[in-house]
Amino acid sequence: MIILSEVGFSSTGGANPTLNGGRQSGPAVQAAATAYLYYKAHFTPNIDACIYHTGDEGEAGKNFAIEYNESWNVYKYMDTPQYASYVNGYLGIINGASSWESIIPGFSAASLQNMPNR
Repeated sequence: MIILSEVGFSSTGGANPTLNGGRQSGPAVQAAATAYLYYKAHFTPNIDACIYHTGDEGEAGKNFAIEYNESWNVYKYMDTPQYASYVNGYLGIINGASSWESIIPGFSAASLQNMPNR
């Protein structure tokens, strides 16, 4: 059993060298990383759970919270039939990717069509 616990991404700070050649940071990178983490965990058979840490009031200054920033709609819709409208705009941030299938082995848009609308 593999559990990824207390994973979270700040919306500020330095550029991440694995995202778009290290050229971007901030809320868009947080949104891209949120979707990438979810899809990587969801479509990797050996990962049983992923506990996403969005922060609490004491961590608000560290910008882990996703509410009311770009990550909010990504988190809300990334596992619904509407996912493409909310997450595909962040693909290019992840090393210039053009599709989730190219960076997430086993990614299946069809499996997301069976999830509830929000």
